[in-house]
Amino acid sequence: MPSLDAVLSAVAEIRAEYRPKILAARTTEQLAEKILQDVKQMSPEEKQKVREHLDKAFGKAKIVHDHDLDAETDEVLRTMLELGTPLTLENYIDLAYMGAPPDGIEEDGEFLASVPDVILNGPRLVQ
Repeated sequence: MPSLDAVLSAVAEIRAEYRPKILAARTTEQLAEKILQDVKQMSPEEKQKVREHLDKAFGKAKIVHDHDLDAETDEVLRTMLELGTPLTLENYIDLAYMGAPPDGIEEDGEFLASVPDVILNGPRLVQ
């Protein structure tokens, strides 16, 4: 997410074409209030132009999925993803040991070290 300074800077550049000069002595809060007032007074065409500039400057937020080596190298995880199985440790152990896991496997440090991070900590979204 862009910082407030970056947003204010982009809006100021966009508005430079049609607005009177904003005094440099204004605080960030005063500038933001002035911008909000001006946006309320804009025509739909002006608002659309501002939206296009903001989209161009900052892009639209979207979810990006990282390249996940675990999904490529861990057959159990790959199978869980293909089948749509919930990514829980219990399901991972059940599938990895074909329904007959050894006693205490969920507490075995060596086994847990080999379990993909997404199973232990849950999926994450990257923006």
